[in-house]
Amino acid sequence: MADRIAIMRDGKVMQIGDPPALYRSPRTSFVASFLGETNLLEASITEIKPGSATLDTGFASFKAAVGENAPSLEAGQSITVSVRPETLHVCESPEQGVFSGMISHTTYLGDLAHHVVILSDSVRVDVAEFNPRPQALMKVGDSIDLVVNPEDVSLLQPE
Repeated sequence: MADRIAIMRDGKVMQIGDPPALYRSPRTSFVASFLGETNLLEASITEIKPGSATLDTGFASFKAAVGENAPSLEAGQSITVSVRPETLHVCESPEQGVFSGMISHTTYLGDLAHHVVILSDSVRVDVAEFNPRPQALMKVGDSIDLVVNPEDVSLLQPE
């Protein structure tokens, strides 16, 4: 396994880094998708504070951590974000939820349940729920609330 990787597209270097940094902090949607499953969401920036940005998708508002490698940001700007399925967590109570949706499909795999959640008319996300409890197994049509930590939201540069 390499300790440094270069991701290339059409002969151009898109990003260089160690495997965890590339996976957890991709700079573009290409790199995010190339290195595994991800949810790409379109959002607008509603507020910027040191170290964080508040984003609005039209169906949810949430925060993203802003690191040193983040693209330049300004309020009102549209941006694409990457949220990995394993970083979306099923909420125990609705008031914790950032995203509310409906289960479209669930596959129970023993140590993992893979949910497809419809958040709005045109947006669906994949959710990987590790060690699902029997009472937490969702059925098609069930409502679900999800939360994501700001550190797990990657702000992507336009390609």
